[in-house]
Amino acid sequence: MTHHIIKPLAVLAMGAVLLAGCGKDNKDNGKPEATQIKQTECGQHFETQAKNLAEGEQYVVEWVDGAARVIHVGMAVTCDYESVSVDVAVDGSTVTVDECPVGGGYVDCLCIIDNMFTIASLPHGTYTFIFKECGYENHRQEYTI
Repeated sequence: MTHHIIKPLAVLAMGAVLLAGCGKDNKDNGKPEATQIKQTECGQHFETQAKNLAEGEQYVVEWVDGAARVIHVGMAVTCDYESVSVDVAVDGSTVTVDECPVGGGYVDCLCIIDNMFTIASLPHGTYTFIFKECGYENHRQEYTI
């Protein structure tokens, strides 16, 4: 009788172990991802290595401390946004960055901020960066980092 109980319990335990590993996020997979995401206060700007920045919205991609640092200068968000999510996808020499404000949207005002993040697993090279905001492409440019 115990043989009939032990076998199903062993199968159940093995299944639980396998499922437990499925939900873990593998941060060491070498896939480029956005880290160190931060924003300025409304109307403020980050210091960059780039010189002669024009007025208005633009992107700066520079190599800093062994990683690609991206700064979205002049990003418009609602005044009550909470943060900005950043998704990065790399396909050969094309890097797609999708930024999207999180939270807010309940006020009738816009705030101009800078959004900065790092892509650590991106090796030196020449890339076409496609910048999107909430899924909609708004800028495309080639950078050598």
